[in-house]
Amino acid sequence: MKFIKHLLACVAAVGLLAHAANAAVTLSLTPVTSSTVSVGDSVQYYLTISGLKGVDNPNTALSGYIIDLEYDSTKVTVSLSSYLTSFGGVTETNSIAVDTYTADGLLSLAAVSSASSSAFSSQVSSFTLATITVTGQSAGSASVSINSDSSLSDQDGNTVAVGSVSDAAVTVVPEPSTAAFVGLAGLLAVMRFRRRFAQVG
Repeated sequence: MKFIKHLLACVAAVGLLAHAANAAVTLSLTPVTSSTVSVGDSVQYYLTISGLKGVDNPNTALSGYIIDLEYDSTKVTVSLSSYLTSFGGVTETNSIAVDTYTADGLLSLAAVSSASSSAFSSQVSSFTLATITVTGQSAGSASVSINSDSSLSDQDGNTVAVGSVSDAAVTVVPEPSTAAFVGLAGLLAVMRFRRRFAQVG
């Protein structure tokens, strides 16, 4: 993670710490299939960016990022499944340096491209940055939140503003066997109550 932070800092220095790009982008977490998961099972989410190359800044592209994902570790755990393989269609052969940092309730993802500034003209306005895996720990509602202070950098080293984020809302349900056991216990309790009530009557 230190390497990526240093690399992004160097990119910013090359850009002479230019002003932040005016076009505000959106970071989103969207389920690959479902937002409901059983305890002990996993679902996947896409981390995507959209709104690049907007009306105000048609040339603004993304060349690097550090994005922090925060979550309640008593409800879910979050891990990296895969990083992007290209920066949204950048065709120039380039290496992408990636790094991941984890802590209790935190997954930090970082990537930076070494492609030349001109290569980013082929970048599309929306694409997937990474795929993450969310595993249920205990039943209930949970969220995986994108920290709005995440750092994005364009092809010239300027800061790309994060205009909005769309977090992941996850529903964790009991394991099927647990749910069946609870249902059976409830049914037995009702039958016992009816039997006692019939005996009293």
